[in-house]
Amino acid sequence: MSAGVLQLGEEGQDRKVSILTLKQEKGHETSVVGMVIFLGSWLMAFLALFFSFLMIRFRAAEWPPGGLDTLPMTLPIINTCIVLFSSVCLRKAVSAMRIRDGKVFRRWLSFALGLGTLFLALQIINWASLWNAGFRVDTGAYGSFFYTLTVFHGLHVLAGIGLLLWLVFQTRSLTTGRYERARVRVIELFWHFVGVVWVAVFGLVYLV
Repeated sequence: MSAGVLQLGEEGQDRKVSILTLKQEKGHETSVVGMVIFLGSWLMAFLALFFSFLMIRFRAAEWPPGGLDTLPMTLPIINTCIVLFSSVCLRKAVSAMRIRDGKVFRRWLSFALGLGTLFLALQIINWASLWNAGFRVDTGAYGSFFYTLTVFHGLHVLAGIGLLLWLVFQTRSLTTGRYERARVRVIELFWHFVGVVWVAVFGLVYLV
């Protein structure tokens, strides 16, 4: 009799574990879908800006317009390499998470955070340099679009840095494998989105 009760108890426990696992998987999927929808809305905003920029660009008789000098490309090229490498670092962090290597996960996550911070710092230096040289928001449509695109993107970078910093503190005191995959996954999606958008901004502003 007792053996039967024990067996029934074990089956009930297994069922609870299965239900909990199913809820966790559904929660993970919901988080990812929610982030994809969120990023889709921001993508539409960036596409609208890109389309407006291209219309002005190809209607202009000369480019840069009004005899403006070509924008310096050294810092933007460096920043492009930085943002791409930061995405690689975050991908490596996620790979470490999957094998439950907390130490390696936090190391690569810290690298991604540091590179993101460096990217934003170099952007600020670039903005200040151009501003002091006389290239400002009121420097025609070219100047207004340049600052609108790059600053709008910079705000997303700042948000991404905040998310990565939050994730670092969330995982610092946890043992290997105890951090939640959903949090890491949605933040990874956001950071990759930021990187892809910067490549598009760089191509439009500096190469087209």
